[in-house]
Amino acid sequence: LPGGEGEPVPGLAKQALVDPIPMSLRSLSQAVKLYSQSPANGEMLTLDNLPIVEEENVSHAAAAAAPIDSGMPSLGGASSAPVESQAEKHAKLYEIPAFAKHGRIFRSAQPTPLTESETEYTVSATKHIFEDGTVVLEFLVCNTIDVQILKNVSVAVAPIDPGSYVVGETIEAPSALYGEPVSTYVILECAEGEEGAVGPATFGCELHFTVYDIEAGDTEVDEDVEGYPEEYPLEDLEIFTSDFMAKVSVVDFRRSWEGSDQGEVVEKFALQFNDLSAASTAVIDFLGMQVCDGGIQMGKSNYKAMIHLSGVFFGGVNVLARAALSLEGGAAGAGSSEGCILKIAVRSSNPEISQLVADCIR
Repeated sequence: LPGGEGEPVPGLAKQALVDPIPMSLRSLSQAVKLYSQSPANGEMLTLDNLPIVEEENVSHAAAAAAPIDSGMPSLGGASSAPVESQAEKHAKLYEIPAFAKHGRIFRSAQPTPLTESETEYTVSATKHIFEDGTVVLEFLVCNTIDVQILKNVSVAVAPIDPGSYVVGETIEAPSALYGEPVSTYVILECAEGEEGAVGPATFGCELHFTVYDIEAGDTEVDEDVEGYPEEYPLEDLEIFTSDFMAKVSVVDFRRSWEGSDQGEVVEKFALQFNDLSAASTAVIDFLGMQVCDGGIQMGKSNYKAMIHLSGVFFGGVNVLARAALSLEGGAAGAGSSEGCILKIAVRSSNPEISQLVADCIR
């Protein structure tokens, strides 16, 4: 065998026999499943070209439990997102011909509600980020009126601050029966000369459909019933830089941090929070990264906190961050309105991406 006593292990053999797998076996199984259904699976299968399998941060407040120097493990942490829903969601998108040219999906953001939950038509939006930089907006529409059928359902998207995107093709849903959610899509293409660029953008949204009145319980429209067009205003939809960050943990954060001192960006922010738990949750949400080392680490005095985070940014760039928070005024500032200070260091192989990530704090 290579790598016998006194003999170095060759690169590929070392990766297979010595180096730890950079993901759990469950995540590896899920990644292979996603790879097998994606349109870009003609290349040789390696760990580097497997699709991203994201993890979900559990309750950040619950994670803020153990003192930094207590020697006790902190509560909270991360659990894997339900892969079946991710796999099924991606498989559905890959079946739509209009998306085929955009290749594989890098990640899908969590749904954003665009209406109140008790309105007659409810709409949420999911941002699907493709590897070529295209963003596909999936609008999940639910008709909650039992005496109506909606047909030709779509969402009109108008640029407010379009960033590097132009609005492309719209794919409407043929109909929406009572209580049965349907999906309609809008493609945001990269503007000419902006291919691969990422950054914030804002779009106005309006639901369009044709209404047909029916008897409660009916699922078809009578031939003599004429429909009438309707428009329904929705909340604006924002695209954030953090939408391009996949939540992926590292096996050993300290080792990874010490081995990635290139491309570091350090920033300091004053945050308008007087509660460390709320401030920590906001920082995690702003960055869109995975919490490492068991969760938020609280200091003994409860006016300092440390968060270690990791992720993979669009383009396959590994990113690490260390965020230190402290209440203004120290222990005397706890519960006051003085706010808190965030000192954050971000490391990646690309200092421009490190700066983009640090700038997610808002």
